Amino acid sequence: AVEAASAGMDAVAVAPFTRELHGGPEWERAVELVRPTGSPPVIIWMHTPADALLERLTRRGAPRDADKLADPQRWLATVAPGRRPRVAHLEVDGARAVSDAVTELLPRLRERLRESAGSGLGGVEEGR
Repeated sequence: AVEAASAGMDAVAVAPFTRELHGGPEWERAVELVRPTGSPPVIIWMHTPADALLERLTRRGAPRDADKLADPQRWLATVAPGRRPRVAHLEVDGARAVSDAVTELLPRLRERLRESAGSGLGGVEEGR
């Protein structure tokens, strides 16, 4: 993602980033990694209630989810789906339909990027 952004391309990194979301040295390292791109990292936190997560895992039926579903309370304690990031973020309701969540998120994301551009932290182009 850093290489793509450094080349002027849009980039998205998708992962739990659990340590980074709680600030401290892990977050500072992430910020430093993207600093050369000229754009700040923007965290989009998708909050999905535990019951919805378990329903999706069950419906998906993937072998990789078997351990999670064998002891869902243990898995939920590990991922802590309700634990909010301590760093600045935009929240998305993960229980909504994807199209509705994206429609609601995009104007807020554009505003966040405009604010970052005004502070000298990065830029945004309309329509991206």
